[in-house]
Amino acid sequence: MKLNFSKIIMEGNIQQQIYHNKIFINQFESKNLFDKDYQQQQNQNIANRKEVKNKLINQTKVSSKKSSIQYIKSPQITPKSSVAQLKQETEIKSEMQVQFCQKKEHHQNPINLVCLSEECEFKGLLCSFCLIEKHSQHVNECVPLKKVLQALNKVNNPNTKEELGFIGCDILKQHYFLFSQFRRYITAIQDSIKSLEQAIEKKMLELRQESELFVGNLLEQSMEKLNDPNCNAETIQQELKKLFPLLQISPIQGEVQCLGVEQKQKEAERITKSAELLERECKFWMEKSLEDLKKLENNILIATRRRPISKISQSRFGKSQSGWVLSETEALTFEINKEQDIWLKGFGMFEVTSLPKDITNDRENNGSLNIDVKLFQGGNTQGKVLHEEIIHISRDLHANFDHIIEINLQKPLKLETKQKYTITLKPNRECISYFGYNGCFQTSDFKYYDSVVSKDLKNNSSGVLLGQFPVFYYEE
Repeated sequence: MKLNFSKIIMEGNIQQQIYHNKIFINQFESKNLFDKDYQQQQNQNIANRKEVKNKLINQTKVSSKKSSIQYIKSPQITPKSSVAQLKQETEIKSEMQVQFCQKKEHHQNPINLVCLSEECEFKGLLCSFCLIEKHSQHVNECVPLKKVLQALNKVNNPNTKEELGFIGCDILKQHYFLFSQFRRYITAIQDSIKSLEQAIEKKMLELRQESELFVGNLLEQSMEKLNDPNCNAETIQQELKKLFPLLQISPIQGEVQCLGVEQKQKEAERITKSAELLERECKFWMEKSLEDLKKLENNILIATRRRPISKISQSRFGKSQSGWVLSETEALTFEINKEQDIWLKGFGMFEVTSLPKDITNDRENNGSLNIDVKLFQGGNTQGKVLHEEIIHISRDLHANFDHIIEINLQKPLKLETKQKYTITLKPNRECISYFGYNGCFQTSDFKYYDSVVSKDLKNNSSGVLLGQFPVFYYEE
């Protein structure tokens, strides 16, 4: 289905205007409601005072036989209510109908709880049996439905609606940018598919023309055109192109010869093999592309249903100490030890202890330490470079109690399961830092391997059991 981006953007603008109109109407109605009720209260007070006065007058007109006037107690006049009380009086209070769980084994138990856990797959309404079966690990995040409704009623006011309206406008702006990106991607995919279709059709046409030499009377038809005295150069070029597979130059005499029976059979086999190879290549890459598109669709659905969870991997080192000389390329190969892909946000680097206090002692590098970080696809530094950036190391980067500095990349990088990656860092000058030792080849998050550094890079002589990269920071 083709997305109508103009219509989506127009609807977003309409919704934004509706937000502002509703906010203005709610504020106006709230003010009028207060003014109207306050005026009614004042009129009631005046009427009560008149009633008391009339009763007192009538009492004095009663027969003077009575020795004294019977004083009538004045009715209590309700004082003016505060704004908060008036708002509570005007709220509509309705009892919600009790709902019951539809699971057979739960025996129509009332649904009166709500799970608010971000990580729970069954987030939402539940009964007490559901709480025991599916939510026992996060009971503290399951609250009564009544409390949820009370909390929502508290924020159901014009100020909240106005705030939500502004947030909604920001979301619409973000969606517009997202739709623009999607439109560019979809256009590029459509262009690629069109180009691929043309390439396949061209190749199939060539194969069909070659096969027609061995089926039908193509040779006879071509010879009729070539023997025609009025045949022009363009026609000769086209017909010779069809007959090239039947021609060869004798290696001894240098004369042009037509293929014999044996050579024709070999040419026919070549054409058949070419068609088979084309079919295999197209099938492999088409199926892979369809799988990738299906995976993209699933990931889009998953991304809209859950919030990314930031995590820190388990450290692969047992201990750390100072004295590591970092001068050349430090490399580590790793693989995700999980069933799902992750987004790599950054990595841990051990604290540098030789940062100069005064740049006058390090004029060559202006007193700065810059780290060239690269991420390669595969188990060595000869693979495809997926990402590269320069990171500035300064005294403002504080290390934790394990002497580890958190280095964040400019943007998260998608890493696939069952795929090896190699990360490297190279300083612009020699420095001394902490380092880890007693490393392990596998943690709960990653598997680690010794890297193979290409000849154009000088290895810093580290590996899985010793060196840098103690932890990784990622989202899943």
